[in-house]
Amino acid sequence: MVRGTDRIKALIADGDAARRKRGKVFDSMDPNRNHVLSVAEIDKFLAECWPELDNEKPIKRAFYAADTDGSKLIGKNEFRMFLKYLIFFTELWDKFEEIDANHDNRLNEEEFVAGVALLGGSSVEDPRALFHSADKNAGGWVLFDEFCLCLARKLVVDDLADDEMLSGTVRSTRDVLMAADGSRVRSGAWWKGRAKLKELTKQTPAAQKQRRELFRRMNKDAGEGDNVVTLEEATAAIQKMWPEFDNMDSIKMAYEAADRDGSGGITVKEARLFIKYQLFYDDAWDIFKSMDTNADGRLSEHEFTANLDLLDVNLSNPEAVYLTMDRDGDGSVDLREFSVWLAQIKFKSEGKALGDAERAYGNSSGGHGTGAVLDTVFADTLKHRKIQPHYIAILMDNDINDFGILKQCSVHDFTDLGIKLGSAKKLYEIARQR
Repeated sequence: MVRGTDRIKALIADGDAARRKRGKVFDSMDPNRNHVLSVAEIDKFLAECWPELDNEKPIKRAFYAADTDGSKLIGKNEFRMFLKYLIFFTELWDKFEEIDANHDNRLNEEEFVAGVALLGGSSVEDPRALFHSADKNAGGWVLFDEFCLCLARKLVVDDLADDEMLSGTVRSTRDVLMAADGSRVRSGAWWKGRAKLKELTKQTPAAQKQRRELFRRMNKDAGEGDNVVTLEEATAAIQKMWPEFDNMDSIKMAYEAADRDGSGGITVKEARLFIKYQLFYDDAWDIFKSMDTNADGRLSEHEFTANLDLLDVNLSNPEAVYLTMDRDGDGSVDLREFSVWLAQIKFKSEGKALGDAERAYGNSSGGHGTGAVLDTVFADTLKHRKIQPHYIAILMDNDINDFGILKQCSVHDFTDLGIKLGSAKKLYEIARQR
């Protein structure tokens, strides 16, 4: 294995010689000369030419991590990062196999804790806590995909300070990491990032102080008298500090929604709104992507009506709702149309927030909403299932306010919020019965 990774390390080096060698390898992988590589073409080349690197799991992770444009193909401009990721995930797989003492392709807590020394254990203060943060569904084991995301933070960020590598690792997790039933899930790292952002939206002196510090870090031109954060600055900050939320669609809509004074930038007073809307639009994007089963970037009426369980709402006439959602009348619904409709549900009692959503959509005049009101029955259902009211309040305070979000939480997530283990397990079971 050393020989294979050393060969690739030479290819990703800086300089013209390495660039020329990369070009020759790319061309060898591209027999049809269409200037892009599919995962099948890469796999075939590795099986025949570099068999020591022919391992489906690291290859798949590296492929999705390097596919920055989401085309499901690797172009020449993405090839160097693919090779870099291939080394990283291959070496992680070797460590994973070494730790996996019973060779069942998953790590239990004892295997994980015993093997932490192989992963730079000196930087891991509490291996058991790290295990539970990776075991997002409280199943008692960690799969390779969860292992990659968990260790990327320790090995990549803490040791190598490689923000680009971490961002790709998170991005690939969105495409690779699946629940046992085949549904998309959000990683433990995503939930931790969400918790941190949620803390920043609180209207307390401590949160306000943290937002001011965040604003100062985001505003790179502050020394020149600049008092607004640009979209580019906000995007760079998200990519560096919360790469789990590195999604240009949601960042841009959150930015436009938060710009209440129309200055074309985010002021320190608007920083809280930006964070609040970043959480909302990231949720909207995630639901939209799950509903968009053919991945064409638009929802058909069938995709919307067939996937209402992702919203966990009761609609008396979903076809009529879809028609009102289609604002431009082109017969399909894009992410912005979907998001402004979802905002009417999420912020139906907040007039200013609805106006902000209209601005993000691109129509500041307002007044063109669907007017649809969804019966979420979330709190009532939990009360009926004997969940204590103060636990329901904890969920609502943390934006866990529908069964689509509840399904993405683990028992450990609930206990982290202060919910006792018995009730946490009951919530977990209720979510999976929906």
